[in-house]
Amino acid sequence: MSDVDEIEVGIADARESVKLRDMVLKLTNNREFKKIITEGYFKEEAVRLVMAKANFALDEKTQEDISKRINSIGYLTQYLNATIRHGNSMEVELASYEEELAQAEKEG
Repeated sequence: MSDVDEIEVGIADARESVKLRDMVLKLTNNREFKKIITEGYFKEEAVRLVMAKANFALDEKTQEDISKRINSIGYLTQYLNATIRHGNSMEVELASYEEELAQAEKEG
């Protein structure tokens, strides 16, 4: 694979990451997403689960299930945030890749 081919692959990957970031941002700004996921799942369900976890009358298996469900909320939040952060950094990289491509095409 030539340098130009590698740069073009980098550009395509960076554009895809930026596109995914933009989709996550659009989704998280959607009224229905905010109501169902941000308010309902990330907040209300998280509070409900933490309160349920505080009930020591529950058996060990139920306690473990509650812990897994609490963790799932965190994992989804981390995934969405990581997608945004990665897209942001790839947007910066995209400019560098495009400069490299222009230079490589000029030289070759």
